[in-house]
Amino acid sequence: KYRALVELASDAIFVADAETGIITDVNRKGLELTGRAAEDIVGLHLVSLHPDDESDFYRKIIGKHYKSAPVNKILLVMHASGRRIPVEISSTILDYGGRKILQGIFRDITQRMRIDEELQKAERLKSASLLAGGVAHDFNNLLTAILGNISLALHEARDDAAMLKRLQDTEA
Repeated sequence: KYRALVELASDAIFVADAETGIITDVNRKGLELTGRAAEDIVGLHLVSLHPDDESDFYRKIIGKHYKSAPVNKILLVMHASGRRIPVEISSTILDYGGRKILQGIFRDITQRMRIDEELQKAERLKSASLLAGGVAHDFNNLLTAILGNISLALHEARDDAAMLKRLQDTEA
C-alpha cells in the first residue's frame, strides 16, 4: 500500500528486525547511498552499512536503535567504492505483524557539509580582509602623522638646504 512512498522517498530507508538488527528491506535511495544491490544488503546486519574500523561504536548505537548517537560525531555509511558518506540518521521502532521493526531514515549530508565548509572559508576570508583593512587603516594613520611632521619640519628647515633636501626626498 505504501511501497511507492518508500521507493520515491528522497532519503535512504533501511528496515531491519529491531531485535537482531538484520536488514529486511531497503529502498532505491538506500541502494544508491551504499552502491549495492538489494540482494547484497538484505540479510546483513545494520553494522555492515558503516565503516568496519568503527564497528564497535556502530554496534552500540544500533543496539539503542540509533537514538544514542553523539551529536559531535558525524555518522558514516560505507559506499561499495570505499567512500565514506556522512549521514544523518533518524529511526523509529514500529510494530509490524506482531514483530518489532526498526525503520532507519538515512540522509546524505555530503552537500550540506560542503556548503558549510565553503561558508566557513568565506567567513575566514572576510575576517582576514577586515583585519587587513584595519592594519592598512592604522598604517595610513601613521603615515599621515609622519607626513604631517615632515611638512612642519620643512617649514622649520627653510634656511638649512641640506636638511630641506632630505625632508623633501622623504616626503616624495
